[in-house]
Amino acid sequence: PPFPWWPADQADDITRRVAEAVAVGGGLVHAKAVRADGSAVPVEMQVAAERSGGGYAVVVRDLSDVIRHRNAMQIARREHASMRRVATAVASESDVDRVFGLVANEVADVFGVECCVVVRFVNDVAVVCGAPSPGAFVDAGAVLPAEFDAAVARVVATSAPARVAYEYVGEPDAGAVARAAGIVCSIAAPVRVGGRLWGAVLIATADPGGIADERARLAGFADMAGLALETAETRSRLEMVSTIDELTALPN
Repeated sequence: PPFPWWPADQADDITRRVAEAVAVGGGLVHAKAVRADGSAVPVEMQVAAERSGGGYAVVVRDLSDVIRHRNAMQIARREHASMRRVATAVASESDVDRVFGLVANEVADVFGVECCVVVRFVNDVAVVCGAPSPGAFVDAGAVLPAEFDAAVARVVATSAPARVAYEYVGEPDAGAVARAAGIVCSIAAPVRVGGRLWGAVLIATADPGGIADERARLAGFADMAGLALETAETRSRLEMVSTIDELTALPN
């Protein structure tokens, strides 16, 4: 050694660690290996020393799939915990704006973006509901054109989740507010109440890396926002019924 699949800048370190494993009869060494195409991958090397002769054998295992699966499980656990917190708020919180603020912060954290906001569609405008995430490019209570973000505009037009990478959007007026704020990618999912389109949950980022196509995951949080509204409407109706005499239909 070093073998050709060891990164040149790590060869000395890996050689030393393999030698240390051989000296104690064997062991595990974790490092990076270089594929034929030049890409680096995490590997686990099982080192086994010969009992005599001074030789040793190394079995190399590519850990890419293991790490990918572990990361996916961690993301899923975080998302489930976030959904539980939102569900608890939906069931117990009577102030829907506070629920929307929680949704914005939880979603921004889960998706790793600086901006998340819940908007309501009123005629041709979008009204920001609740407190947006701390890094949002719009303020609480702002009244904006429905096309302030291109993904939101597509939700208005199609009632379906939408993802937009602004470098591929040809219309200069699409998402003018988002563009002015330096947003490079956004995803919006519809919020429905009683089957009708009520608004949208929007995530956006100015990070050049953009956002992966997470429309289905975001739609789950949008459904929770819709459930919060339906729960609030049901709670309001029950409170109204409790204050009216059933026989006279007059207030108690």
